[in-house]
Amino acid sequence: MSGKPAGSRRVSMGARVCLGILLPVMVFIGYQFALIKSLDGTGSWDGMSLAFGSLFIVPGLYVTNLWVVMNQWARKSEAFIAGMMIPSVIALVEYLWVGDYSYKARTAINHAFIAPFLWIWLFVFMLFTPLIVSIIRAIINGKRR
Repeated sequence: MSGKPAGSRRVSMGARVCLGILLPVMVFIGYQFALIKSLDGTGSWDGMSLAFGSLFIVPGLYVTNLWVVMNQWARKSEAFIAGMMIPSVIALVEYLWVGDYSYKARTAINHAFIAPFLWIWLFVFMLFTPLIVSIIRAIINGKRR
């Protein structure tokens, strides 16, 4: 023990960067490779679309997951779970988009990119929910002090 009370220990900046940004994005990259490889030889352009989309999604995840660094986490697992939120949502959407079993999900996702369809706002909200929660948490904690 370091002599500090149990409630005062916080996750270090290095751990927040590694567990909240680097590790979740690396897990997502592994998922991307597996998903693209599973589409190899299907005769569709889905794998190529995902590979091209990854050129934008992966750097975007590095930037978007910066919200994890801004918060003080009590446990390392909290930082990792928070860092996995956005990649998990994107992975689920991609899985539903390429899945052969779900024509309705693919149609809904394709329509989400036709503005001003309602789904695009739902995806934007889902993407920025962790940031919004982080801001609200900071405001509440600031008022308590």
